[in-house]
Amino acid sequence: MKKDKVILVYPALSPTGQGHRGAPLSSLAVGSHLAANGFKVKLVDLRVDPLEALEFGEDVAYMGVSAMTGYQIHSALEVCRIYREKAPGIPLVWGGWHASLLPEETMRHPLVDIVVTGQGEITALELAQAIQSGASLDSVAGILHKRGGETVKTAERPLAGMDQITPINYGLIRMDDHFIHDPTTGVKMISYLASRGCPYRCGFCAITTVYNKRFFNVPVPQVLDELEGLVKRYGVNGIYFEDDNLFINKQRTEDVLKGMVDRGLKVRWTGLARADRIIKFEPELLKLMRDSGCIRILIGAESGSQEMLDLMDKDVDLEETIRSAQMLDDYGIEGDLSFMVGLPDPHEWKVTLDFIMMMRKRLKHMHIKLFFYTPYPGGRLYDIAQERGFVPPDNLEDWAKFELHKVTTPWVSREMEQHVNLFRFYFRYGYPNQAVKGMKAALASLSRWRLDNKVFSLPVEYNLYRALGKV
Repeated sequence: MKKDKVILVYPALSPTGQGHRGAPLSSLAVGSHLAANGFKVKLVDLRVDPLEALEFGEDVAYMGVSAMTGYQIHSALEVCRIYREKAPGIPLVWGGWHASLLPEETMRHPLVDIVVTGQGEITALELAQAIQSGASLDSVAGILHKRGGETVKTAERPLAGMDQITPINYGLIRMDDHFIHDPTTGVKMISYLASRGCPYRCGFCAITTVYNKRFFNVPVPQVLDELEGLVKRYGVNGIYFEDDNLFINKQRTEDVLKGMVDRGLKVRWTGLARADRIIKFEPELLKLMRDSGCIRILIGAESGSQEMLDLMDKDVDLEETIRSAQMLDDYGIEGDLSFMVGLPDPHEWKVTLDFIMMMRKRLKHMHIKLFFYTPYPGGRLYDIAQERGFVPPDNLEDWAKFELHKVTTPWVSREMEQHVNLFRFYFRYGYPNQAVKGMKAALASLSRWRLDNKVFSLPVEYNLYRALGKV
């Protein structure tokens, strides 16, 4: 039977199903390129699909998983165990961030037959074609595979521009399961990528390693055509730009936003940006952002300690973070600032929490995402973490236990962990995304008092919500 089908699996992000946000763009990108070149694609998204959706026919060339470090590895291993038992002759292929960063280590697991590193679209197609024709896998660049008990690494594949890759085909999944419903505005959003990669060197970021600080744009006319098509096809009124950095080129940003306005795309949109890019925007461009529907920008603030920002090669100073959030605030755009605590320094976390409170008192529109630093592979900060006592796992089973909200580093004390968890709880309820009444209003008032006075003793509210499963 002709092996003209590929099964792609996007693993679950957590055991409870939490963390679902938007379409599985990484798996969709690979599937779209395969489908456009003659292969049948079955995409199973385990955030919403049951394991029973898997297929095991003789026409399957391979089953591929895309996994980030953490619980997705656990979910991917579960899928591979099922597949190995029910279809032992079908190759198990791993791609995604973790496999790309630690390919040799990933290959050591018995449930991994092939690893695809870096950009996966072209490699996945050539791999399927080689398996279909019976050609040697050595001819496929960008993979590792097993032969006679040994790992074989093929030639490195050069990065491809967006003109070489098939646009994402959202028709490969049931989109009703993958819209993002913004709780504060009621907007129905669809995930979209207008670019790939990032030219910056942040020491905690895997993108720098995989894309070698390169950046690839989708042409502006194509972006506008695709956005217009998605709005009409799916009836969405919002766009979630998943770009690693949406605002690299100021003129391109302006061209896209003007095009959205000129085409009458009445949408709300959000995206990710660096503070040092935002502060270079003139009032006209900020107004255009607002008028084109921008409601929120996620800024990677990372830390309130300049020493830590310098250590991680962020190349941004604290004043730029403050100014960028203020500029957005002045135009009614919410700044959603992302911070890490528990970096390899004993005092930075207190400085960061104080910095967050200082900014919150200055701004009308600001929310935060607060995580414990997790030393994911890739980037200079990972090496520094090891120098300061962090011992990384050396196998997939242990990497599967890594989570953003769990402490994995030896320098974070129980006292610090508890303090940060309480701060995160009281900030969430002290500054809700929308107006609250009754008991929630009372909790908001009490939470703000605790934050202002740094009083976290006897956290009755926190313990109650934790018992109810709301923390």
